[in-house]
Amino acid sequence: MRRFEKELCSITGADHAIAVSNGTIALHLALHLVGLISDDEVLVPPLSYVAKVNCLTDLGAVPDFVDVDGSDLGLSANAQTDQLKKVAERRDGHLFNRETSRHVAAVLPVHVFGHPAHRIY
Repeated sequence: MRRFEKELCSITGADHAIAVSNGTIALHLALHLVGLISDDEVLVPPLSYVAKVNCLTDLGAVPDFVDVDGSDLGLSANAQTDQLKKVAERRDGHLFNRETSRHVAAVLPVHVFGHPAHRIY
């Protein structure tokens, strides 16, 4: 395993690499490393593997389900924009849901059946 991690660093130029047993653990680790904390809110599509929501709730975060796009079944850019316009407000340089008072910490799209979700700029 250490050899694999070392070679992965060599190929990618990364300083460190950690191999894990599956995508769920990788997602959980990534969310933890970016600082997702208890009571943070994360926008996610309802059409997804349950592991995504399990990773959020394991860290104490709260999923905020946003509709999918009918053309690619990924997170709808329009629904995400509408949701943020409806509930989001900026305070102290951060985004908060004014209905729940939770920090809106992330958006976690899903790329379904090889179709990348639309990006929001």
